[in-house]
Parts: sequence; structure tokens; C-alpha cells
Amino acid sequence: SALGGVPASAVGDRWGNDRLMFAAVALQAATLAVFGLTDLAIVLLVLRAALGVGMAGAGLSRQVYISRSVDIGVRGRVMALVGGNHRLTLVVGPLLGGWVYEEWGGEAVFVLAGAVTALGLLWIVLPGGADPHDGPDQRESNGAVGPVLWHHRRLLARAALGPMLVMAARDGRYVVVPLIGDRLELSGTEIGALVAVGTAADFLLFPVSGFVMDRFGRLFSMVPAFSLMAGGLVLLAVADTGAQAVVAGVVMGIGNGLSSGAMLTMASDLAPADGRGPFIAGFNMASG
Repeated sequence: SALGGVPASAVGDRWGNDRLMFAAVALQAATLAVFGLTDLAIVLLVLRAALGVGMAGAGLSRQVYISRSVDIGVRGRVMALVGGNHRLTLVVGPLLGGWVYEEWGGEAVFVLAGAVTALGLLWIVLPGGADPHDGPDQRESNGAVGPVLWHHRRLLARAALGPMLVMAARDGRYVVVPLIGDRLELSGTEIGALVAVGTAADFLLFPVSGFVMDRFGRLFSMVPAFSLMAGGLVLLAVADTGAQAVVAGVVMGIGNGLSSGAMLTMASDLAPADGRGPFIAGFNMASG
């Protein structure tokens, strides 16, 4: 997914942001729909790679659209809403998918996932869904990704280092929390509850993140958020009881919630007007 953003940015700049979004969503929908029809490892690997490219393309197209269309004074709230929406899907998706799996099996889960994804195409083709900044005379780098990345290489290197470490901590907690729960001899249900408590705290705070970023500045959201995440990881490492692990999970969840949309906002703020797509793609690739 990270690597797919760079070629996707070339497609978007050459053929248009709307076409990139349509192709990316269609690729995701088709890939998901056929996932459950095979058990061949090589085919699954190809499908997963294609899904990653589609996810990268759709995410990049959305980010470029917001960067072009949303004023910087409210961009933090919009990006936080995007992050909150992603967190909501992580709650609803597994619940709905688990129920469908129990009722109709794994194939039905993937077909449903593809169908739901395909619904996103409606917002592109219906009246009012087109990007008003996507005319041929408004495209920024005409597919010239390499020169944009090279010109801004120092800024990308500096700006993406912190987000790379933050993303490692964010993703790592989904591995570390269950492992700590197992070390504390918690049951599967208790470990699930431990993860859910942190996720709930995470989801509930995304509006605060956007408000703080727009009202007081990006750092007033990021610094407390990342400090809380670091503190939560330290608390989790020294936890000796389930209650202590829950406290650590809540602290990490609060920190992650307060940083909702922060990486998206940073990339959009820094992206130059003459090469938003390639810059954002390079930022996303470098930050992981």
C-alpha cells in the first residue's frame, strides 16, 4: 500500500484525481469480491498486492482532494473526521463480517466487502461528485513524480521521520497488547475487552483532535498525543495485573485518538501546490 502511492500519484497527475479515485475504488471492490473464491497462496498474494495498490490510490486521491478544496483553517477537523471514520469501520466491519461469516461463510464476507466498497463509486459518478479542481489545465506535475520527490527530498526526510516512528507505535500496539494480556494469563475474552477499551477511547476523541489542531495549532495536538502513547506503552510494559493493562490501554487509546488525522493533516499542510500528489505519496511511503 505504501509503495503503491507513488505510481498512483503519477496516474492522478496525468489522468486526473477523479479517474484515480474511480480506478482505485473499482480495483478494491473487484479484488475483495474474488478474495474468497481461491485458496492458492500465489493468487491470494497477487490479490492482496492489488488491494494495497487500490487502497493507496483511493487514500491519496482523497487526501489530494481535501488539500485542494479545504481551507487550512478547518483542514484539521476534516482530516480528523477521516481518521474517525476509519476507526469506526474497524469497529463495524469486524462485527458485521463475523455475523455474515457465521451465517453464510467466508465467501459471502468477501463478496459483501466488495459490494460495500463498490458503493463508493456512486459518490464519484453522481452529480456533484467530481473534483472541481481536476480539469486538464489544473493538474500540477503532469505525472512527473521523480522531479517532485527529488526537489523536496530534504523536507520529506525530515518531516516523515517522526510519523514513521509514530505509525510503528500505533500498529505495534495491536500486537503488543494481546501479547501482554497473554503474559498476564488473561482469557481470550479479557484480552478482547482490553483491546476494545483502548479502541473505544481512541474513537471517542477524534473530534477533539481536529478542534485542537485548527484552534491552537498542529503541535498542540501531536505533542500531547504522542507523549500519551509513549507513556501508555511504558505502563503496559511494567503492568503486573489486568487492571494496570487496562489503564495502559486507555492511555494509549487517548493518545491515539488525540492524534486522529494528524499525519494526514501534516502531509497536506506541507505539500507544495505544484506537486501535491507526488509529495503526499512520498510522505506516506517514507512514514510507512
